Amino acid sequence: MLLSTLLFFLVSPLYVKIKKRISMCTSFAQVIVATYKNKKLPLPKNYSTGLYHRNKNSDLVVPTDKLRFMNKAYVIKDREQDISSDGSAINPWRLCTVDQVEELKALVRVIPLWSIGIMMSLKSF
Repeated sequence: MLLSTLLFFLVSPLYVKIKKRISMCTSFAQVIVATYKNKKLPLPKNYSTGLYHRNKNSDLVVPTDKLRFMNKAYVIKDREQDISSDGSAINPWRLCTVDQVEELKALVRVIPLWSIGIMMSLKSF
């Protein structure tokens, strides 16, 4: 145990460190608030890259159609008022990225599986 702890601290400067992001809970809260604030916006008929906000390095090219009501969180209303010069959202509580929305959608889709697992574990007691 001592050897593994020593090795951990010796090689830790060599680890790849990811740039600090906002917490997942804050990100999920931003998506929920942005979805609520943009609930009256119409969803675009086609998904062209200029209609929604996404990260520069994002692998998500087209958003999913599952839980479509959340897609309003990344629809750009006015590019000048919503997007800053570096490409980030001016107000992240009003405009989220596609990555943030898709992460929350993935979590929402897993909740039924978690609840079934919890119920099955309670039944065994």
